[in-house]
This record gives sequence, C-alpha cells and structure tokens, in this order.
Amino acid sequence: VWAKRPPVVRGVAARAETIVRTEMQRTFNLANYSQQMATAKQVPGLLKTWIATADSRTRPSHLQAHVQYRQNPIPIDEPFVLTDARMGRAELMYPGDPNAGPGFTVNCRCRTVSVVPSVGVIGSSLDGRISQELERRTA
Repeated sequence: VWAKRPPVVRGVAARAETIVRTEMQRTFNLANYSQQMATAKQVPGLLKTWIATADSRTRPSHLQAHVQYRQNPIPIDEPFVLTDARMGRAELMYPGDPNAGPGFTVNCRCRTVSVVPSVGVIGSSLDGRISQELERRTA
C-alpha cells in the first residue's frame, strides 16, 4: 500500500498517518459502544454485531467475526472473541478496543451495529462482499 503513495507520506509520515487513523477509528467505535451501553438501559436485550470492511486488506479474524456475529449477535455487555492463527485469541468490546493487542487493532476499519431483538439483524450490502472475499482467500 505504501509503495503507491508519494514519498512525502512514507516513513515517519506514514507511521503518523497509521496512528491517527487507528486512534480516530478507535474513538469512533468507543463513542458508538458508549451509546450502545446507554441505549441498552432503554431497550432490553439490545444486541451488537461486528461489521468488517470487505476487501483484501481486512484481517481474516475480522472477516470471520463479521460472519459469526452477523448470524449470532451478542449482548452489548459481552466481548467479541476473535482468534488468529499467529496472534492467538482476543476479547474486544468493540473494534479497536485497546485491551486487545495491536495485531487486532492497528489499522482496523471495522465497526459495530446495534440489533434490536424485536427487529432482528438487518442485512448489509457488505455481507455478500465479505463472503466473496472469504471464498477468494480459500481458493
């Protein structure tokens, strides 16, 4: 990815950009998680699901979390459990959760969506693209 960028955004500038993007996404996801916790006080049984970005740069564990948690949303106050062959297992309350290691969080572009039990999971245009990306990787 960095080879395509002009020289001005390589090296230290590239690292700074990575840090800013990671922290901005982490802040967005923390704010969303805080709002979900507040909403859960008003909506009994509120659930959450993991939404990954459907492209070749998305970590396999994040694609798998998308598939797993779209089919089986979890309560707002439970962690997402992600596993990776190299990095092991991590529990995240939201994408970018600093309690997980950098291998699970740096450059993460994932997010969560609330699921109201009486409505259920609403399909996403990303679902098909995620399936295609997983098929491409296993082929």
